[in-house]
Amino acid sequence: MPKYDTYEEACLNIEHIQYSDKPGVTVAYHGTKKINGQETDIPCIIVGVETKIPKEQLNESELIPSKVYGIPTDIIEFPRFYSSSTCTGGSGAGCSPHDERHRPLVGGISAVEETSTACTLGLIVRDTTDGDLVALTNNHCGGLLYDSYYMVPTYGNSSVVGLGMMQPSPYDGGGAADLYGSVKRAVAMQFGTGIGATNLVDCSISTVPIDGTDFSILELNEGPFPFVDKSYYSVGEAIYKSGRTTGNTPPPVTTVSSKSIVVNVDYGGGVGGINNIATFTDQILYTAATRFSQGGDSGSAILIFKNGRYRLIGLHFAGDATGTMGIANPIEDVASLLDIEWWDGSVVVPYTEDTNIYVNGKEYVRVGSTSYDVSHTAGSSSSSSESGSSSSS
Repeated sequence: MPKYDTYEEACLNIEHIQYSDKPGVTVAYHGTKKINGQETDIPCIIVGVETKIPKEQLNESELIPSKVYGIPTDIIEFPRFYSSSTCTGGSGAGCSPHDERHRPLVGGISAVEETSTACTLGLIVRDTTDGDLVALTNNHCGGLLYDSYYMVPTYGNSSVVGLGMMQPSPYDGGGAADLYGSVKRAVAMQFGTGIGATNLVDCSISTVPIDGTDFSILELNEGPFPFVDKSYYSVGEAIYKSGRTTGNTPPPVTTVSSKSIVVNVDYGGGVGGINNIATFTDQILYTAATRFSQGGDSGSAILIFKNGRYRLIGLHFAGDATGTMGIANPIEDVASLLDIEWWDGSVVVPYTEDTNIYVNGKEYVRVGSTSYDVSHTAGSSSSSSESGSSSSS
């Protein structure tokens, strides 16, 4: 019998092993048990199912045990989650001005792989492998890179590098003239349940023009947005989002409900069977009193406001049909697996003999010679380099 150092660690392991392949299961996470509708302080594993079915109508293999390693379970009805790249049962129209064309590129706007439907560009970040600026969004918004060792979904690609990225998305009128870059990297996803397939992230990055980017998020804040991990915030804290379909949706209506949920996400609109189901572990769950997200909001940055500034905690990728529940990848996992970091606004323009340099629509005039790259600060009317004896203004 496995032994775990903490109750939470036990839950994170037991949830996936025991329940991900049970029919109708949508989520599993640690919480406290309800008895006769009343909250208790009894620790348990909460298992969400689309519809509660009487035990006598289920086979023994389909039953969820009342206890696992001494930890009680509590079965509740919980909606199915869908990837949010296409609309499910609602209007597909984007929220103006989030569905409009934006240059420079900012977070919270309509953007997706050119043959797809509509998604959200989360924000501009930095690629730690080469220092370049890149646009962060979901994997399924960048062509859906899948791991062919596992089940192959009904759509997607075994390679996505080089696929064109469009802003605004095709559903919002984007065309060939709106291509801004191409998919640079994505983390492959594993599909199917009950076969050891698990995921931590649904994320990708795309190339961007260095003179056409900004670190702000539309209608939310000018930034920048430092990354923070789960130790920095708590269940119950209010969150912020800016997305293509629902726009800027601030608190207090939306709060973190769990920092370690296990969830089965449907990438086929509920019609693709097990090949379109992907299991995610250790995810962030948030709930709202009113609609917080809908189809097209995939890729949105999820933020908290703490100690005087906005900070990024996750990347939205799925929600229920009502839009009042959402799921995000923890940003620390996204950063680690995708090799990115938050962008503080500084950019580096490679060495050039040109007298004038343009960054984010601003002109910089070279006033001295240099053999070094020239550092600039985005959003500033001046720049400087501390390397050698060079200078610019």
